[in-house]
Amino acid sequence: MQRYFIGPLLVILGASLWATDTLFRFPLIQKLQAEQIVFIEHLIAFIFILPFFLSDREKFKTINQAQWLGLTIVGIFGSAVSTILFTKSFLLIHPSVAILLQKLQPLIVALLAFLFLKERFSASFFLWAPLALVAAMILSFPNFEFLNWQQFKNSPWEGTLFAVSAASLWALATVFGKSLLKSIAPTVVTFWRFWFGLCFLIALQFFTFNPEMVPVFQNLSVWKSLAAMALIPGLIAVWLYYQGLQRTQATVTSFLELIFPIAATVINTYFLDLPLTMTQLLAGALLLIAMIGINASQRRNKPIQKDSSSHQEDSKNEVEYPSKRSDEKTDLIDSDQASSSTSSSPVAPG
Repeated sequence: MQRYFIGPLLVILGASLWATDTLFRFPLIQKLQAEQIVFIEHLIAFIFILPFFLSDREKFKTINQAQWLGLTIVGIFGSAVSTILFTKSFLLIHPSVAILLQKLQPLIVALLAFLFLKERFSASFFLWAPLALVAAMILSFPNFEFLNWQQFKNSPWEGTLFAVSAASLWALATVFGKSLLKSIAPTVVTFWRFWFGLCFLIALQFFTFNPEMVPVFQNLSVWKSLAAMALIPGLIAVWLYYQGLQRTQATVTSFLELIFPIAATVINTYFLDLPLTMTQLLAGALLLIAMIGINASQRRNKPIQKDSSSHQEDSKNEVEYPSKRSDEKTDLIDSDQASSSTSSSPVAPG
């Protein structure tokens, strides 16, 4: 009985640590550019996963040309660009709204899986999907000012677009990740994800770096926040989450993951003094309920595995390596797991 609770407990701990991301990311985006934050975030994460590459380099030698393309897409768009967009959204919309909008990932993954993997929708998907979209709109525009979309630049419309685009890119990385993980070890995918993301971010610094930000980096507290963000809601949270995921049924995990947006909302309210309105709270709850419905409907729509041994082998390979995020809140998982797991931790591998 005690062993049964270890998996769920680890998932809860991981999701709770993800929820602390805003405590670091929101103050940092007031001082630094999003491109700088995400660059250092990836650099710290890459340094910590580098020993895994050095200790088992043989796994990294059997990658074909198509897989290199997939790894590049996952690294650049599913890690670097998505996390930049997610971070930028904090300047224009409520951080809790940006986090809750990441729960649209199962919906986006289902759409992408339909387009690219020819997976079918369940009948109830067409009930839950519109409900999720309506809830997301009300969550983003609680005063129903979404009709005033003409004033786009530096508006909630732009912030919402950033957040939803981040969720879409993490979802796209999920679909590519499903294909990659069929023949490549998760540690290899994770390493190249961070490597290609980091290379892109280094190149991006030549175009976006603002010299006026240099004095900010002389502040030791900024470096402490960057390191804490990369490690606590990043690598540590992801490690705990996946340790728990291996010991917990997907149906249980999908409910336990709700701790992430709920805890993030509570933390943002009491520690950052950023409460949501009652309308947003109700819309957020409706969005989470709709996502549970989509998760359940898509899982029921999966074909039953007849070969238990091959199913167990597939389960070992179908591991999510997201991004806060996303997440990093999020992203290298098979489409079934994607429907029940939507991490938004950006550095996790989103």
